[in-house]
Amino acid sequence: MKNVSRFRRTFLSAFVAMSCSAIAVQLQAGEVLDLDYTTGDGFVFYDEADGLFEPGLKIITGQENNDEANGTTPSEALNCILSNRLGVTCGGEPRSSKRVKNHLTGMGAFDTVYTTAPTGGTTEYFNFGKITNDTGARLTGFKVIVGTGTGSDFVAADNSSLAGLLNMDDIDGDNQDPRAQVPCGLFGNNCANTGQVGYFDTNGSNDGFAFVLDGTDTLVASTLGGDYLTIVGDGLLSSNQVPDGLFLDDGDPNTEDELLYWYTGTEWRDGDNNTVDQATIDAAKAQSNTYVSEIEDMANVNLNYSFDIADINGFTVRFVPVFSPIVTVAASQYQFGVAAGLDSSEIAFLDADPEYATIISDVLALPTTAEQQQALERIGTSYLRNFGTQSFLIGRDQFDQVLSHLARARMGMTSTASGQMNARATSVEDISAIRLASADSSPQALAGLMAGTGSDGSMAITDRFSLFFGGSISQGEMDSTSNGAGADYDGYSLTGGADYRLFENTRLGAAIGYGENDASVVDGRGDLTVDGTTAMLYGSYGEETGVFVDAVAGYSWLDYDNDRYIVFGDYNRMAESGTDGTQKSFTLGGGYNVELGRLIVGPSARFEYHNLDVDGYEETGAGVLSMSVEDMEFKSRTMWFGGQVAMPMELDNGGSIRPHASLHLVKELENSGNSVQTNFTGGTLPFSTPLDGRDDEYFRAGLGLDANFTSFGQPMTVSLSYDGTLDNDDYDEHRGSVSVSMYF
Repeated sequence: MKNVSRFRRTFLSAFVAMSCSAIAVQLQAGEVLDLDYTTGDGFVFYDEADGLFEPGLKIITGQENNDEANGTTPSEALNCILSNRLGVTCGGEPRSSKRVKNHLTGMGAFDTVYTTAPTGGTTEYFNFGKITNDTGARLTGFKVIVGTGTGSDFVAADNSSLAGLLNMDDIDGDNQDPRAQVPCGLFGNNCANTGQVGYFDTNGSNDGFAFVLDGTDTLVASTLGGDYLTIVGDGLLSSNQVPDGLFLDDGDPNTEDELLYWYTGTEWRDGDNNTVDQATIDAAKAQSNTYVSEIEDMANVNLNYSFDIADINGFTVRFVPVFSPIVTVAASQYQFGVAAGLDSSEIAFLDADPEYATIISDVLALPTTAEQQQALERIGTSYLRNFGTQSFLIGRDQFDQVLSHLARARMGMTSTASGQMNARATSVEDISAIRLASADSSPQALAGLMAGTGSDGSMAITDRFSLFFGGSISQGEMDSTSNGAGADYDGYSLTGGADYRLFENTRLGAAIGYGENDASVVDGRGDLTVDGTTAMLYGSYGEETGVFVDAVAGYSWLDYDNDRYIVFGDYNRMAESGTDGTQKSFTLGGGYNVELGRLIVGPSARFEYHNLDVDGYEETGAGVLSMSVEDMEFKSRTMWFGGQVAMPMELDNGGSIRPHASLHLVKELENSGNSVQTNFTGGTLPFSTPLDGRDDEYFRAGLGLDANFTSFGQPMTVSLSYDGTLDNDDYDEHRGSVSVSMYF
């Protein structure tokens, strides 16, 4: 398997380590035993299918207390930390996959925590390491620090009682001096003493970071040079930024495939950084043993370093990423992505628009960090999450109009129909005939009814067919999250439909709705308008009391218009865009109502599903800060638990009114966040914009009044209602509705 999360040993080992620390037991700790656990923004990679076993590394202690005597070259090391592969040793052959694969995955530090055992002295360990940049932004450097604790409790050795007991080792004049080199096969010379020359090599040296000791507990990598600087730039690429290459597979699994050509994003080049014509590329691709893949090693740096360990009870090796100044400003994942996108303009082979350098300088020139972070918020698309929220609200509003109609038909028709029938029928026999006709629309039944009630046919009218029309006005506020801006919005919705009562308690129908939401994003960042048309099919089973079930399925066509305002310092531009979306929706609900005095009350539950696909789009009008946004997908699955109460009241004129209320706890089952690929249009690389998850629990409340009466000889219901979303961390919504149902 591949490790994509943090490693932690058993609870017992962690408990013992904490307990020993708590009671201040002093151990002579000169031997490293195991990797206890990892934490923070990173992981140690392992892949058992490839022979690299959990936890990704192992420790070999060939000689205890060998301070300053661990060999003068890596191959002579007696003690080492290396990859957990079968058969690999400290002195194994070069290029035998000995390196521990540390992946850095975010803005923060990555901590690897080790257990120790007493030896009564100081032991030196050589580290065969590798760092892979999975942060999403270029690394202009990094630090390797030894100390204790993790997270905010980490303490570097020099700043604690460990000073002199835990040290980064720096031996002048031998091959164990710290090294941080980019892969030799790309940017090196005489790789592993094999005579191999790197693909990009022109200067006859092994390129990498300057890697120097700061104090006795920290190694600092900075200042990339050589061919890497010329071709790529002054930062180690993130794995999502590496270019594609055209490789030749030689058929030998024990050797690396040959890189023939590489792609900058706009053109193919060779190892001398010269453009290659497309005909040459097409001919190479036509060969059966060539393939296109990412040049993964452009995101890797190999580490050689040693440390000494003496009188300590466990320790931590911390890896700290170092970014360019614009990326360092970022305080959230969203800001980090925007900054990384801007910073990618510094990648040499991209030849991005030089205006990005001016924009970066303008942001960094703002007087406070808060203003710089605010500029990053405005530069990117900070409110993509609202595309989903607004569309869900429109879809749910139209569903609620249909469900309200079904509830009125189920709970309000008895009194209305009864009032109309009693006004026309004069005997028990007449009433029985009317009920028969209502339940059976066959010609025989209708003929019987006509025969019993006169030749004008007035009593043939039933409540089998109904029409309804509804509209609502809503207003609310979408809250901001750590990675997304909120908005104030208002909207309206219109819905109409018709259904047919197949049996006494069963209806089937269809409806169509139209809605629009206009949102004004906080802090003047933009305006987003969403309008949508929804076609719906629905059905209902149940009567005023007893079991009832409602179901609605819908398909929505949505249009989005977006004006995004980019304002910071002296910079003021507007980016315009429009796109389309489709939404598939379904709800199934039911419950059980009973008479309780004058009340009709009961529990109910509901499942609701929305799946929204928004087409990718590209902005115009903001120059190099116009953005392209890939397709977005939003999903919502909610369960509603609660109940409703109504109190039907007959009026003297034969009509009735029905006050009603409902309250449901809503559980969101699709509350995890995701992300979407975005990019500036001036030649930078794409970056990921996070879409935070939704609140997983809130309340939905409703109040209403239905008035049932006869108009133009037909039963009719007019309803006024209020629905609100309560205790939701994502948005507040208040909606007023009016609807009319007519029965024929």
